[in-house]
Amino acid sequence: MQTVTLKPLHHRGQECIGIYFENSSKLNGAIRKGAGAQWSQTHKCWYVPLSGKIGDTDPPFSEQTDPPKLTAWQVHKKSCFLML
Repeated sequence: MQTVTLKPLHHRGQECIGIYFENSSKLNGAIRKGAGAQWSQTHKCWYVPLSGKIGDTDPPFSEQTDPPKLTAWQVHKKSCFLML
């Protein structure tokens, strides 16, 4: 059995979930086709964009108008990663 690790990842200006594991052709195919993941040569991992299903990618307010809400939103977003 192979270990797969999921980590928060910021790639090409968007929040993503990085998928890390030792090279395996079976797992590579499953990740690419089943999860719709893309390979990041920069980070040497597969990744999928973070969607609204796990945590909102855009804050529902302006960063400039309400910094305390932005901080609370970031904490919430990080907790969503932990639920994976």
